[in-house]
Amino acid sequence: MALVSTRGDGSSWPAPHESGHRANPWLTYSRPVAGEYPLINLWTSDEGYVLTAELPGVAAEDLDIAVCDNIVTLRGIRKPEPSENGQTYHRRERGLGPFSRSLELPFEVDAKNVEATLRHGVLHLVLPRSEKDKPKKIQIQTA
Repeated sequence: MALVSTRGDGSSWPAPHESGHRANPWLTYSRPVAGEYPLINLWTSDEGYVLTAELPGVAAEDLDIAVCDNIVTLRGIRKPEPSENGQTYHRRERGLGPFSRSLELPFEVDAKNVEATLRHGVLHLVLPRSEKDKPKKIQIQTA
């Protein structure tokens, strides 16, 4: 098994079938689709998932987070930076306007206990797993 391969798409990351691990679409590296915003990272914790999203220049009041069953949706608007009179842009690469991104998780989220913080342009979400979706320990009766 190759530890690193060159795939047809030019990626140096191993393809899921080459990694020696069961493919999990929520936990594997993937390149964002052109124009996909915001960029996110998602990983597991003891109680559910943790999501971070890069949102430079987006204020908390311009951001909406919705959780419905196992779908997390981030919506917001990127407003233009204020400019002084007489200033003109020579290059403008950061997009402006509304955005929306939804992610499907492999379990239902306890929406009442989601925690969200926005610091230095990074949104940090703690997405706890719903109690009804957590594995239950079964007691074994002995005769």
